[in-house]
Amino acid sequence: MFPAILAALLTTLVSVPPSRSQPAIAGEADFSAAIFDTLGSGHWQAALTMLREFNRRFPGDPDMLYNQACLENRSGDTDQAHKTLKNALDAGFAEMGSALQDPDMQGVADDPALFTVVPAVRDSLLRQSMGRATMLDFQIWSDPMDLDTGDPSAAPCRVRFRWMPAGLRVEITAAEPWDDFTLSDLPPWNGGAGIVVNLVVPDSAASFSGSNGFSFACGFEKGATATALYLTRQNLWQRLTDMDPKTKSDPQGGVVYAVTLLWPVIAPFHPLSDPVLGINVQVRRRADFRFAEAALMPDPWAWAPNAARHRYAPLRFNRSSLNEAAIMGRLPDSISGSDPLKLSLTVISPSAGEGRLSVAFNDQAGQPVLRDEANSQTVVLSQGVNALSRLVDFSPLATGPYLLRVGIRFPSGKESVWATSVLRIVPGWLDGVQEQIDRLPAAEQPTLRYIRNAVEEALAQHRPRSNPGPASKTIRDIQAMLRQAAATGSIMPDQGSVSLVYPGPAKQPRLCTLYLTPDSTGTRRPLPVLVLHRAKSREGFLIDRIARNVEFGKLVPSGAGDPRPIYVVPHPASAPSCAEEDAEEGRACLAWCLEFLGADRADVVGIDATGSAALRLAAAEPPRVSRTLLFAGRQLQPWSGTGDPDWESLLKPPPTGPVTWIDFPDESGSVGQGTRLLALLRKNGWRVSESTAQGGLSLSQAADRLVRWTVAPDSTR
Repeated sequence: MFPAILAALLTTLVSVPPSRSQPAIAGEADFSAAIFDTLGSGHWQAALTMLREFNRRFPGDPDMLYNQACLENRSGDTDQAHKTLKNALDAGFAEMGSALQDPDMQGVADDPALFTVVPAVRDSLLRQSMGRATMLDFQIWSDPMDLDTGDPSAAPCRVRFRWMPAGLRVEITAAEPWDDFTLSDLPPWNGGAGIVVNLVVPDSAASFSGSNGFSFACGFEKGATATALYLTRQNLWQRLTDMDPKTKSDPQGGVVYAVTLLWPVIAPFHPLSDPVLGINVQVRRRADFRFAEAALMPDPWAWAPNAARHRYAPLRFNRSSLNEAAIMGRLPDSISGSDPLKLSLTVISPSAGEGRLSVAFNDQAGQPVLRDEANSQTVVLSQGVNALSRLVDFSPLATGPYLLRVGIRFPSGKESVWATSVLRIVPGWLDGVQEQIDRLPAAEQPTLRYIRNAVEEALAQHRPRSNPGPASKTIRDIQAMLRQAAATGSIMPDQGSVSLVYPGPAKQPRLCTLYLTPDSTGTRRPLPVLVLHRAKSREGFLIDRIARNVEFGKLVPSGAGDPRPIYVVPHPASAPSCAEEDAEEGRACLAWCLEFLGADRADVVGIDATGSAALRLAAAEPPRVSRTLLFAGRQLQPWSGTGDPDWESLLKPPPTGPVTWIDFPDESGSVGQGTRLLALLRKNGWRVSESTAQGGLSLSQAADRLVRWTVAPDSTR
């Protein structure tokens, strides 16, 4: 439900179950309060009837229309929920960022049809977009523009832009109360007030929204400036430290906040190759139980970075104002198939005369990949802006990522280079990959099939001209594995890291990363060390830290009969999990790695929140878990929904293997339930050895200590 309803429910003191026939309620405020009372009492079907009557009697309230759509969707009437949400948008509902996260709007808020507006509204938005267009000269500030606050009498909030060599400088001047985002302890991507800037690549000249763009968020966090970029494929905000955020006081008493949107961040887009970009700036401040917005363009999806489209005002760059020698290129797509790609070049030449143009293909290390790849020719340049075009043939290249490098020597003798990443896909390559996968050992085929499917998915989701990096990396991974298999008959390296797929709960494919320690004898039996954690997207860091300890610290078994540790790090599921789910995931990975590696038993490690799952595995799988290591910090909790008696039953009988408990009292002493859990283990007869560590629990601390624990003699564990 929309936050307005949640806030009302929190303040409702008395709830009266509705009668079958609702009495007439004259006033809008009284009617609204009665609806909230009905919801608070749990009678949401009756509340839906009341909401429909409210919106009939008091039409045009965007929040109440949204609330009606929520209840309609909850009742299973998806079609009507879609229509009502569309009415809410037409009435001015502006919180689609919240709607996309609202479980009551699942399957409705993400419908692409919602972006379609009636002709009258479309024409109005297009006029507004064109009326707010800005022309930028190089290194010159634009005139300030007022953001639309929805209230002509409200204090002004203004924005201006500057085209700079490094990027686009955006400066917002916010008068009171719009400057209250400076007091926020939370950055805007974590629910705080702040600024969002959407930089969009226009679909056409006669459009006010685009599907290809970048979302930046700016604000404050605990008194310091904070900036971030939304990563669409990863569906997360990535902090940026090089946007150069600056703040100062405005002479009229407000605040001035400026940031730079760097050109490399939005590559391959650039003012020289894309003289028209779209931009929207929206400032958000707290207003009672919700936010108020001031925007360059009204856009319900402005704070929804994962929305399919964003609205904008045109930002036109006057390329003739640039008097420095420069070159910038543009390809229609960053993935090459069977046909040549048209290369469009913009060359700024300070003087007229002959120049020299060269085109080369380099690998990712910058080395030429074709003997005769340097295609050089003379070009005639006029002073100012020059438009050149060439057809680039990628057919001599094998499948893989390349760097297209275009160089220009100007009449003055000065040289400049433009380069862009291009992914070459040879027609039929995926079919050939499948044939190679079919020849692999059966136990290794799921991993290669998973990666092949990931390549297909990345190619299907690829947007023309966007960086092909995600697909390129996945292709490099599968090519490296196939080369390994061709040389050795297996995708498994002799030592080092490798990512594999295993069957998770309900046989769903799951990823894990293995690190195989060096084995100079080649005869040591494998000992899987299963490392459970919840640090999503940090698996690579954890594995690298383990490898650094092993290789640089020479932390490998030394005894003649010691096993060979193989560290197994599962990738946590996307959704936050509870201890029971952690244990199910761990049990599935444990069963797989024992069979895959041909081992009888494994060591199990639980880092903080996954400590309970590690103990549960040790209790439930005593024949297969030899030892357990647990790091106790602030997130160690028992199994959800259970009390102490259930804990005791789950922890009985005690396993035969020992438990090493490393406590971080600076964290576990204030929150978490590690102390109680440790007491229960001892009460139930577990063999526990405890030690304490100073400071905070981190992945680095855990990796360093678990490697030393793995190779230590049994008596010290």
